[in-house]
Amino acid sequence: MKKYVMFLFLFLAFLMLLVPLAGCEAAADETESESGLASLYSAGIDENGFWKGIKALDYVENLDYRAMTIPAGAHQVSDDYLQYQIDTLMAGYISRIQIMDRAVADGDTVNIDYEGKIDGVVFEGGSTMTVGVDVIIGTADDTENMLSFLDGFLEQLIGRMPGEKFDIEVTFPADYHEETLRNKKAVFATIINYIVKREELTDDFVAENLSASNGWTTVEEMRRSMRADIQKNLIQEYIEQFLRSKVPVKSIPDSLMKYQELLLLHSYQELADYNGMELEEYLQAYEGFSNVKECVADAHGDLAENAKYFLIIQAVAEDAGILVDDEDMTKYSSEHLWSSDIAVQVEYYGSPYVKQAVLSQKVLDYIAENAVLAA
Repeated sequence: MKKYVMFLFLFLAFLMLLVPLAGCEAAADETESESGLASLYSAGIDENGFWKGIKALDYVENLDYRAMTIPAGAHQVSDDYLQYQIDTLMAGYISRIQIMDRAVADGDTVNIDYEGKIDGVVFEGGSTMTVGVDVIIGTADDTENMLSFLDGFLEQLIGRMPGEKFDIEVTFPADYHEETLRNKKAVFATIINYIVKREELTDDFVAENLSASNGWTTVEEMRRSMRADIQKNLIQEYIEQFLRSKVPVKSIPDSLMKYQELLLLHSYQELADYNGMELEEYLQAYEGFSNVKECVADAHGDLAENAKYFLIIQAVAEDAGILVDDEDMTKYSSEHLWSSDIAVQVEYYGSPYVKQAVLSQKVLDYIAENAVLAA
């Protein structure tokens, strides 16, 4: 399992990428008449992963995907970003030895607590509540913590000793995401709890901890592999966005729109059932829709965008003669589901639905393999 790789779980894309939709009463009746989830998810999809009775090339215009040029900024992996991904991976192997006998230095990972006040009043989100947070001195990649946005905060930790308490004064930037804090001066009562000892990245460490899961035996192998995988992800992200935004679709078959309504109806119905509520009652209480029709209208644009994307994917497959075989299924499962056995997904979602997911990935792989990378 490669922890640093962000991948698109394609056969759940309908549920993950769209605003949930409840559908209409007629759709609900149809859903209830189906026997099991596999028949729901695989309805309208043939055994090759194509939409039944739909020739996607009839709906897609100006399909230009061969030798696609990927701009340099969309595929080049900077050394800083690669190091950030390595640091993220290594964070899972941090030894929680607490160093207390030396001062904080640039590059250290330090566990701290703080309480921020503006005009003497603690502001929302300005305190760690004594739970302790790890920060890395000399990096701006700690984006989940407000400290990364405050110039000079982390630098003021350098030279301080664990256990030391002190105040840090900073000013929130003019473009800070929380408008009420922009340009405000704040005082953070801070304590350094301890310096965190990190595992050293060596060939021996890679061979011992990362060889079985990734096949790496040296740091250099790890860096090359990670850079290649990150670049592959960046390229596929660009391709997907290109297909979504640049390839026109003349129209969308009604059956394809209805299919997505049924899937998303199911996802909402599960939430309603979990809360012991009727569907429309749940929509009113938790989603802010007065009725099902309002929900359908609100989600229409997202549904249409997603339907267009999967039409484009199929159109490329039709044009390039791309089909999915058993080897492709095994490869997809091994690379994206961390298992060579895809049988569980097939049983749950049905073979047509899973094959469509694999087909989508195979199309992206095909375009990427034939793309031209701009220097």
